[in-house]
Amino acid sequence: MKLREARERWVRTGGVELCVAELGDASRPTVVLVHGYPDSKEVWSQVASRLAEEWHVVLYDVRGHGRSTAPSPLRGGFTLEKLTGDFLAVADAVSPDRPVHVVGHDWGSVQAWEFATVRRTEGRIASFTSMSGPSLDHFGHWIKQRMSRPTPRGVGQLIGQGAKSWYVYLLHTPVLPELAWRGPLGTRWPRILRRMEKMPEDGYPTASLPRDAAHGAWLYRDNVRPRLREPRTDAYAHVPVQLITPTEDFFLSASLHDRLESWVPQLVRRSLPAKHWVPRTRPDQLSAWISEFVASNETARRDGPPLLGPAATGAHAERFAGQLVLVTGAAGGIGRATAFAFAEAGARVVAVDRDGEGAARTAERALLIGSPAAWGETADVGDEQVMEKLAEKVAREYGVVDVLVNNAGTGLSGSFLETTSEDWKNVLDVNLWGSSTAAGSSASRWPSVARAAISSTWPPRPPSSPHGRCLRTARPRRRC
Repeated sequence: MKLREARERWVRTGGVELCVAELGDASRPTVVLVHGYPDSKEVWSQVASRLAEEWHVVLYDVRGHGRSTAPSPLRGGFTLEKLTGDFLAVADAVSPDRPVHVVGHDWGSVQAWEFATVRRTEGRIASFTSMSGPSLDHFGHWIKQRMSRPTPRGVGQLIGQGAKSWYVYLLHTPVLPELAWRGPLGTRWPRILRRMEKMPEDGYPTASLPRDAAHGAWLYRDNVRPRLREPRTDAYAHVPVQLITPTEDFFLSASLHDRLESWVPQLVRRSLPAKHWVPRTRPDQLSAWISEFVASNETARRDGPPLLGPAATGAHAERFAGQLVLVTGAAGGIGRATAFAFAEAGARVVAVDRDGEGAARTAERALLIGSPAAWGETADVGDEQVMEKLAEKVAREYGVVDVLVNNAGTGLSGSFLETTSEDWKNVLDVNLWGSSTAAGSSASRWPSVARAAISSTWPPRPPSSPHGRCLRTARPRRRC
């Protein structure tokens, strides 16, 4: 897999050569993406292509990974101090005159926590976005606090994270990890990722995986035990930090970031219903959040203090800010109110209705209320082909839907004896098959989502009896 339209350069530092790729306008602020284990820079390909529409995007293969050369000897060649030197060499090469915005995933995030907390990088970093990779110093203090003052909750957290970290123990064993990655594990890893993370078959991981994983074992051996035994006491972030926590991460507990504010004065927290490899499974959401955070801090450098929390101020902003919500029957009534509620929470909203003008008005209003992005779409949920096309368009242009609200519905009134079979078919098409089609189309178009939240407001009001008496008094909903 290749990064399309990327410009390549080589940066020499600390006895290695780093392969660096650049996308976007070099005159724009620079965003540096740092990959994790056992990845290469291509893990960011989908995020990078989106960010490059607005920013100067830089990716590099960490030493010993991808096309970058490995240190010799390997032992001692992957310390956080040397990785920090690599980052500074890249930053000086691609953005010599202004600080860069750093984004790290997994071990890329572990590294970047070091970048964001050591004095030698002050003035070279404008912001840091972290996902699925804690500071080893913060982690060490987290462990010490729970061991020195044990509580049932703290002990449970230690045991839980200890179980999630099983692979760390294995990576410290000599030789065996290298043999496994160069043998059966390296061959099977792509299939494991597709099954575990629901990744699409798109050419990732790259062919360098066995070498990357074998070299990357030294990231753990050179750093984990020394830092956890003697964590730094001055590991305070000197830049604004955005923490993105995948809520279904197999390897890390959300409790690792408890009381993180004591280390990070300027912290934005976001959560994402996803598993570990979010750069591959949720590039749309990550790109939106990264771009928003970079833009807010660029503005702050000119005009004032940086953004210290999500732009949305609604009661559920921490839960839904930035997520993509699709609401059917959104031109009026319950659907419109639902779209507005999600907009207040900072969600991106797709308002769908048979009344296209009404859907567009809902989207416009959602933007004013607090949604960072909103769109109106015309569709009849009773038409399966139309809904399939809508799902395809949403997946292509807006991203993966996090919440689907099946609100669209229709009802009948009048004499039961005068109700035709066509009337009943219309009710079933909209209220039953419409909800089923919307959910089914979503699942088929967004297979990378392990579990989307799907809500259906059903059933609608039924027809009246032959004597004109209503069989059910529920208020009818509008149909889209």
